[in-house]
Amino acid sequence: MLLDIARVVIAILRWLKCSPECRNPMLFYLPRMKDRKTTTDAVSILHRRYIGNDIKRLISLHEERVNAEVARAIYTLRTRANLSQKELADLVGTTQSVISRLEDADYAGHSLKMLIRIASALNRRLKISMTGRLRQIKQHTSTVSAR
Repeated sequence: MLLDIARVVIAILRWLKCSPECRNPMLFYLPRMKDRKTTTDAVSILHRRYIGNDIKRLISLHEERVNAEVARAIYTLRTRANLSQKELADLVGTTQSVISRLEDADYAGHSLKMLIRIASALNRRLKISMTGRLRQIKQHTSTVSAR
């Protein structure tokens, strides 16, 4: 952001330096950034701007994605079974507010025991896998920063 503001200020100063004949607004333009690839993908822009190569932010992003995936899975399974939150809560032996909280993507307190109870109530099997994703994130960060 500051880099963009600096470019604008430099362009204005160049414009003010030139003679009045060359101050034609049609000639006034900002030079394009040649050192950065341009993209119109909003997710890529936001990722580059706010996450970048910061390993702590990458890990935090990964954790939030896991929370969102668990919440989405509970919601999807419940709605496919044509159950309300209250009906699922009764099957699991808990309250509707607990099911609502579990279906919230911002909730990070999913317990294995509760997930097993939900899977059992929906006649499903809970499958958990661990991958080398965090290692891949660390390797990606080190290769990008080495460039």
